[in-house]
Amino acid sequence: AGCPDDGGAGVEAAEYTAVDTSFEGNLVHDIGGFPEPCPRVHGIYHAHEGGRIVNNIVFRTSGWGIHLWHAPFDLMIANNLVFNNANGGIVVGAGDSPYYDDPSKPADHIVVVNNIVYDNRSVGIEESGVTGLNNLYLNNLVFGNEQDWGLNNDLTPSGTVTAPPGF
Repeated sequence: AGCPDDGGAGVEAAEYTAVDTSFEGNLVHDIGGFPEPCPRVHGIYHAHEGGRIVNNIVFRTSGWGIHLWHAPFDLMIANNLVFNNANGGIVVGAGDSPYYDDPSKPADHIVVVNNIVYDNRSVGIEESGVTGLNNLYLNNLVFGNEQDWGLNNDLTPSGTVTAPPGF
């Protein structure tokens, strides 16, 4: 409950030196004090190199549905349904330990593909902090968020659908 200083998540891989953690086929919901927003309590949290976040349903979290931070590199986020989260849908970024905003250690080579990101407060899909030039945003349905996109480095999504998902 509430918004703890040390954060939390429904499922997490927060060890910076780990590699290739995958989250597949999870139903993650009602995490934190939803509907109150908290920028530190997320549905799925991933903080290191490698892995896959695929085929998950994430909703009603106090923070972001899917949150990459610290040292993410070379990951795939695919085929997820992310909706009705208090801070936003999917955020890709790097910062804080272990690299402390080092521009040579960006969140890079991240592929965000075939996701439905709908009805989240704040941004549907966002890059934040230190991000690279090789991230790809392909064939996502992004609709009904306060702001649908917020990408860095002049990146643009490709194949985006901007229409209600029609559940």
